[in-house]
Amino acid sequence: MQRQVCQSVFMAPFGRIFITSNETEIVRISFSELNIPYGKSPMIELAWSQISEYLNGSRCDFSLPLSNVGTPFLRNCWSALLEIPYGFTLTYKAVAERVKRPKAYRAVARACALNPFPIVVPCHRVVASGGKLGGFAGGLSTKRYLLDLEQRNVAVRSRN
Repeated sequence: MQRQVCQSVFMAPFGRIFITSNETEIVRISFSELNIPYGKSPMIELAWSQISEYLNGSRCDFSLPLSNVGTPFLRNCWSALLEIPYGFTLTYKAVAERVKRPKAYRAVARACALNPFPIVVPCHRVVASGGKLGGFAGGLSTKRYLLDLEQRNVAVRSRN
């Protein structure tokens, strides 16, 4: 049985976020529109609520039902991204080492590019060697915004 899928668009400080869901899980979070119907769902509202909390600095981690998509390697990479602490970064090479494929840093970069849940699965926390930003589906200015947001919030929390 095919599940009904819909998307909604929300405005973030850096631009639009499109959230797609079915009745039971988040199917995709993206920075561009998909060719599917618009609508509202409890899953979309839950995702936007948590993303809004993240953007206002009151949430560091997400608890959303995410669709189980991707190859085993991609899912392994995305799981490793979830282990990068809020406010910190790792290099593509370090993530490759964490997934036990030390020479696969280009494949890790590709896994980040294919991440269907940016922000929630924090591919923005992965940078190139030497601290260069690398790429990001939402653009480098969005990646910089998210990293700066986390750095500011970590600094505030450490002072309190």
